[in-house]
Amino acid sequence: MTSVDLDSSRDFDITIEKTLAGLGLEEIVSIHRETNSYNWFLKKAIEAQTKDERCEPCYDFIFVDGSKNWTIDGLAFFLADKLLREGGWILFDDYGWRYADALAKGKAAGDGVSIRDLSDDQIDEPNVAAIFNLLVAQHPEYGNFKVQDQSWAWAQKVRGQREIKHERKSTLKSRLRRLKPTPRRAP
Repeated sequence: MTSVDLDSSRDFDITIEKTLAGLGLEEIVSIHRETNSYNWFLKKAIEAQTKDERCEPCYDFIFVDGSKNWTIDGLAFFLADKLLREGGWILFDDYGWRYADALAKGKAAGDGVSIRDLSDDQIDEPNVAAIFNLLVAQHPEYGNFKVQDQSWAWAQKVRGQREIKHERKSTLKSRLRRLKPTPRRAP
């Protein structure tokens, strides 16, 4: 497995290294650090996978949990697509997140993007939802789309189902209700 994170996140209380060590998984994950974007890692991965002027896909699953920005993550999708194998899945986090919500909490920047530098409509619109709906869901090589609780957006690299399913998180209580046997009436 491969994980890409920013150099600056080394200073966080919880890091990918500490999390993996705590789970005993540090041996199976290769961690790559970049100065300002996972897109530079993706660029280098495409270069490494290019043979005879063609990129050979190498991943079965790609999880994009990053800037939540149209420009950065829109490019990330097209770069990741080159590295994702047929049948593989891509998952975007923060489908419904908006810069407006960050502003309301007093933040001036979101994952390295200055909110002041964005247009009002980009601040108001969930950028990841726009990426998913306008780039991923319209891409002819993707199908089996699912959006979970306005948070996670899934797509599989296959020609297939074009409908986007929206699901809400089911609670543990509702899951248990489904497992509870229905009482039988006496004959």
